[in-house]
Amino acid sequence: MEVNTAVLLVGGKGSRLYPLTATRPKPLVPFLNKPIIEYQIEILVKTGIKKIILALNYFSEQIKAKALLWEQKYGIEVIYSKEGVPLGTAGPLKLAERHISGDGFIVFNTDIYAFVELDKMIGRFVELNETGKCVALIMTTDIDDPTRFGLIKTDGDRVVEFIEKPDKYTGNINTINAGMYVFSREILNKIHLRETSIEKEIFPEIAEAGHMRIFNLDGIWCDIGVPREYLNGQKMALELSGDSGRNVVLGQGVEVADGVELENCVLLDNVVVEKGCVIKNALIGKGCVIKANTIINDEETLVLKDNTVYPNECCGGFCGCI
Repeated sequence: MEVNTAVLLVGGKGSRLYPLTATRPKPLVPFLNKPIIEYQIEILVKTGIKKIILALNYFSEQIKAKALLWEQKYGIEVIYSKEGVPLGTAGPLKLAERHISGDGFIVFNTDIYAFVELDKMIGRFVELNETGKCVALIMTTDIDDPTRFGLIKTDGDRVVEFIEKPDKYTGNINTINAGMYVFSREILNKIHLRETSIEKEIFPEIAEAGHMRIFNLDGIWCDIGVPREYLNGQKMALELSGDSGRNVVLGQGVEVADGVELENCVLLDNVVVEKGCVIKNALIGKGCVIKANTIINDEETLVLKDNTVYPNECCGGFCGCI
């Protein structure tokens, strides 16, 4: 069984990550000064996957411009599949069907940061299909609060029930859908070219037939699709890189004066921070000027692009697109 193609779902609005996504697509939001999607491309290239299909919709021209650079940088083939109308999380796979080669293919959501041994996952998928039948191998992870995610009820490694984002958490299941998959081509026969939810319409059918298995991720995983987790994810990534400092990410052209205290924050391109400022737990949009002696210190703060912030004007919450 050959797995040589990946589909990256990059067409969503990224509304959960607004205002970072007001003027750019979610896959191009910078994460440690590199677009989120580029980390996933690196995982694919490391595994030997060189054919990548981008399932596009919003801000597609921005993504295409970047993809030209990625083709040269990584030696990959990038194919565009753009939906004319929103097709949900399953429809884009059907639309891209003619570009998918091989017996199986990989699918990634693009708001995930993880350390993934994708080669082992593909190997497990091949093994399962040599000894039986696996239509969908879904990467899972265990977390303390799974209410924002699809829950997975299993019997061994076999999925017996897929519960997409339950309204109420009962506390007895902590295994979630981690947003990375290896699919058999057979799954495409179950999808119609219309707006379709793979989690609510396709997965339950495959699970009921006994053809969905899990590959549990025993390592780092973070959903960076909301501002708070975006900040936490960068903190985690900095810690893993061996940076035991204050968890600060600075974009290009950032100017920070003497006597400034920064902790657990992201300053995007061309931010200016004047003397005596304290900025903690914050995401500062590009081109902002933080005037002298301003204190921004709250559980989560967003300051929008091209704003000027003065002392006592903004000390927490949503201050002002990034």
